Amino acid sequence: MFWKGVYELEQSRTILNYAREKLKCEIAFHGDELCDLGAGEMGASIGARSVSHLEFVNDKSIEEMSKKRVAAILCPTTCYLLRLKCPPVRKLIQNQVPVVIASDYNPNAMCKYLKFFGNSSGTLREFFGNYKFYRLKIFIS
Repeated sequence: MFWKGVYELEQSRTILNYAREKLKCEIAFHGDELCDLGAGEMGASIGARSVSHLEFVNDKSIEEMSKKRVAAILCPTTCYLLRLKCPPVRKLIQNQVPVVIASDYNPNAMCKYLKFFGNSSGTLREFFGNYKFYRLKIFIS
């Protein structure tokens, strides 16, 4: 389910709740990629497993995602290729939101080798700054 301003908040909630309750789906969706729509807060309220992108996530959404352990799937290749601002990575980590890094390989962000992309462009350093990771696991396939 993609929620990028195509559906209103309540329409998205209805669709995602239907998928979870009637179809027994785990909920994961794109949100707050182009503007702040409250995707993290809505995701936490409906029991989503994760919300992808979050370039424009707000503080309330971060707080709710932390409480409900909703993962933030962040896509540095999308930020770089589409010239979007980076999500507030430090704030997500400091608030104990589980953070996952993904390539978001699709027609608008065609990079399926995150390691190469990060090393060649310096985007991952820009994305994370000088943040020190003590429990960082990277899975590249």
